[in-house]
Amino acid sequence: MTDDRRTGISRVVMLYREENFDAALATFTQTLGITDFETPLDLHEMGLRVSVSWDSGLELIAPLGEGAYAAPMRAHLDAKGEGVFGLVYRVPDLEAAEARATANGHPPRGRIDCFTANPDWRERFSYAMEAPLEPIAGIDVTLIQLDPPTP
Repeated sequence: MTDDRRTGISRVVMLYREENFDAALATFTQTLGITDFETPLDLHEMGLRVSVSWDSGLELIAPLGEGAYAAPMRAHLDAKGEGVFGLVYRVPDLEAAEARATANGHPPRGRIDCFTANPDWRERFSYAMEAPLEPIAGIDVTLIQLDPPTP
């Protein structure tokens, strides 16, 4: 769950075309019985539509409008189609994990403050920061540090 500082896969990210996002979300919800998908967020500045199920470890995304990530996501869809996009790997110390990734040829491509995407996550975490890496073995991998909420 989300209340520890474990290391491991946080989420598998699935990428869909904008027009197929709602159907994919409904299919995962109904077929697998996932009842905790968050209401989709339309992050216009980022150019993404996002819905996360923290309990199942699935995240669905789609390019949206013309924001920063929309064009690269559309290019990925054109090249590889819909489906598994990558994974988010949880670490207890983001700086140390970034240094290890860099030393092994997969440097971060910046950082994303998760609270910018969804301020409501402040109720779930005291710290939530992601660092997308250069692909590892052909897979898009993002490191994430999620600290439990402070009591």
